[in-house]
Amino acid sequence: MRLRSPTSKSNFNLKLSPFDVFWAGATPFIALALRDPVLLELPGFPRELPPTYQYALVTIACSILAFLLFKVNDGMTHFFSVHDVLAVCGAVAVTVASSSAILFFITRMDGVPRSTPLIYGLVLGSGMIFARTVVRALHKETPGRRESIGLDSTSRHLRRVLLIGVDRFSASTIKLTDHQHPRTVQVVAALDAREALVGRSISGVKIVGRVQDLAAVVDEYAVHGVDVDEVWLSDDAASLRDGSLADLAERCAERDIKFARIRRRSISRPKSPLPPSRCKMTPSRPSI
Repeated sequence: MRLRSPTSKSNFNLKLSPFDVFWAGATPFIALALRDPVLLELPGFPRELPPTYQYALVTIACSILAFLLFKVNDGMTHFFSVHDVLAVCGAVAVTVASSSAILFFITRMDGVPRSTPLIYGLVLGSGMIFARTVVRALHKETPGRRESIGLDSTSRHLRRVLLIGVDRFSASTIKLTDHQHPRTVQVVAALDAREALVGRSISGVKIVGRVQDLAAVVDEYAVHGVDVDEVWLSDDAASLRDGSLADLAERCAERDIKFARIRRRSISRPKSPLPPSRCKMTPSRPSI
């Protein structure tokens, strides 16, 4: 079961991609044209709006609301995963059901063929999934598959990890941890230096804040019973200044959290001396 992120740092993203807005507006007309091009004629306009155009307007409004409800824009297209497919399918199903119910209640869907909602749902869903698949292929990414970010009680020694940096390597890391049998590692959340990514997801893992929010996020997770055991630094965050790395290491040391880079490369020890027993800068890949 997928649980909500327990931190208030994860804001609700009200943005929609330009393609999703365009596709939401174009799909009802494409569906009507596929059913019968005659349905797009405008007899009596502008004195009255034909039922087919009423259907188009209602479905556009319902689709926009469904996209926001299911947060279809949270998942980044170049990290497109199964979780994002499920979100798109859910949004499409809600759009078809709600628009059909509204129109049936108001007009009994007079003038709109009964097969139109089915055609509309297939066109809307396939277009959104196809576009995201193309973007993913063009970026040549290998995103991970995140089935759940909820608490996993199947392992008595489950290590919970906070990931810093969003890139292709971090997506692959999430995929690797998700496919463990038995499971020993769980990436519970991610942080990134780019504020525009906060509130989105990478392979189903929520980006809950910026890098400087590390201490606040760890503390808030702990309040909700989720203890972060390790912080992993991805390649995307490797360009942080030495001062930033030192600050991250110090905050980990204060909370007895292991701090390590994912890749098999040593992290430069921060200039400020830190107790080695409290915060280890591990030169090798964390065991997964």
